[in-house]
Amino acid sequence: MNPEWRQFLQQQGAVFEETSANIEICRFESAKAEPETDHKLTAITQKGVIAVTGPHAKKFLQGQVTCNLDEIDERSSVLGALCNYQGKTICTFRLLLDQDTYYLILHASLTETVITYLKKYIAFSKAEMSDVSDQFVHIGCWGKEADQLLNTQLAIPDMPENGSYCSKFGVAIRIADTTARIEFMSSTQSGIQLWNALSSQCNKVPSKEWALMDIRNGTPSIHIETSEQFIPQMLNLDLIGAISFKKGCYTGQEIIARSHYLGKQKRRLFRLQSSSGIAPTPGLEIFFEGKAQPAGKVINAATTGEGNHELLAVVKAQEEVQKQTKALYLEPENGKKLRLLSLPYAIPTE
Repeated sequence: MNPEWRQFLQQQGAVFEETSANIEICRFESAKAEPETDHKLTAITQKGVIAVTGPHAKKFLQGQVTCNLDEIDERSSVLGALCNYQGKTICTFRLLLDQDTYYLILHASLTETVITYLKKYIAFSKAEMSDVSDQFVHIGCWGKEADQLLNTQLAIPDMPENGSYCSKFGVAIRIADTTARIEFMSSTQSGIQLWNALSSQCNKVPSKEWALMDIRNGTPSIHIETSEQFIPQMLNLDLIGAISFKKGCYTGQEIIARSHYLGKQKRRLFRLQSSSGIAPTPGLEIFFEGKAQPAGKVINAATTGEGNHELLAVVKAQEEVQKQTKALYLEPENGKKLRLLSLPYAIPTE
């Protein structure tokens, strides 16, 4: 995390929880806003940003990612994935365009991996790529009337789902969600100004709450522990508009298209709840009752308090999971049963 940004957040009452792999804001001192409100504000942690520029930037990315770059401009964003030749997902990301520069926002653990992988191909293109993660901070704001708050306080206009708007506070992105949810990608100084403009009218909450909303929205984020293990359909990326089946060729496209048109998806992404006391982490295996072989893996997880967690996991034998005819556990034996929760979109039975 940018040291200047971290110092500012600490001055705002942020209390950090740090491990070798993660840094999160676990709470804020004096978090409640006055007067009382349902608006929430947090600093989103663990974001990496890769910038791609140059006359062939669009052409280069179009040949590498699952989404269609023809569908975005400076007023929109799109979800997508980068895959290897076997069609396995290296990373998931959100793609933005701002002043002729494309920005891939992905999990910070994969920034170096993705740059190393793409360097093999960008050398043959009139495009340049760089890790600009330290140049940006990420802020989330949401609530029933968050659109109105941002319009009044920051002159941010209403945006459609996945819409974006370039303001003096940075790029604002309207997340596709049932709740008005906006993510800002800002410079450090712009982020400080943005925070100061909103913090008095929002409850400041832990960064895990943003991750929890992504889980409830059924939007997976690949971390280094789960990179190159799943084709995009296993992650439900085809169900959230992150794969274009009409664009031209890209790396892994043949396998992804074959799976879409000819294959039956034997694995899908599900939302589950755990009360086992185990803190689920990306890559943790889950099991069917009485079976020694893993049934799937955790992709993302977030605590909901009091020992409970919600998670997204790729699980095989999806029909049995959907019909809840088989019990799932985080441990092969003596664990507490995982509870199946709903997603905001339907998973095909296929």
